[in-house]
Amino acid sequence: MIKAIIFDKDGTLIDLGNTWDEPTIHAMDVMMELTDLSLVEKVKFKQKMGVEATYIVPNSVVAAGSISEQAALLSEVVPLPITEIALKLEQLYLDYIVRSDVELNVIAHAESTLKALKENYVIGLVTNDNRSITEASLAKAGLNIYFDYIACADDFKPKPDPIALHDLSEKYGIQLDEMIYVGDSSVDMIYGKYTQAAIGFALEDEHLVHLSEADYIIRSFEQLPAIIQSINKGKKE
Repeated sequence: MIKAIIFDKDGTLIDLGNTWDEPTIHAMDVMMELTDLSLVEKVKFKQKMGVEATYIVPNSVVAAGSISEQAALLSEVVPLPITEIALKLEQLYLDYIVRSDVELNVIAHAESTLKALKENYVIGLVTNDNRSITEASLAKAGLNIYFDYIACADDFKPKPDPIALHDLSEKYGIQLDEMIYVGDSSVDMIYGKYTQAAIGFALEDEHLVHLSEADYIIRSFEQLPAIIQSINKGKKE
């Protein structure tokens, strides 16, 4: 029986594009100014990071990777230690989130589903964001009240390393096969394989390409309770 439901954050609970395109593009522009790259080279390197002119690419390092992973890649062209690059990135993202005029768009039906599931399950969140950004984001979106457990990339190794799942297991006495993981990236689906089921969330058709390893795919959070019920009955739909 499923006892814990663990979620990814950006792209799963909070709309990735509407929330993170602007600050990510800005952060990469700031970091590029620290390099000796030409304008053409800056554009190419931002594309390597997953940043196009007006949007970020799903499943790219800036969309699915941790800040430390972003910093490691940026260190190829930014003449600073990885730790310093990571600190600069974290501050740039955090400054954006705490701005009073920034609205975080919660995925449709996500909050009502969290509220309903919390009555019967341990609700967790494991994200490749750092804790400062995660806590600020959840609070601003009004979702922080629903989580019993939160793990971030600066608490443990980032996904797909399963150490956070083992920590949750130890804290709550729940086995990994009594959990499911819900996410929107290929990394999330690898991570979900450590649990009873990897649930892929695809808001748009183009997101489906990243969910080939999913055990189930949902297009709306309204579908999630029925899938959990099906898993508990030992069936796949």
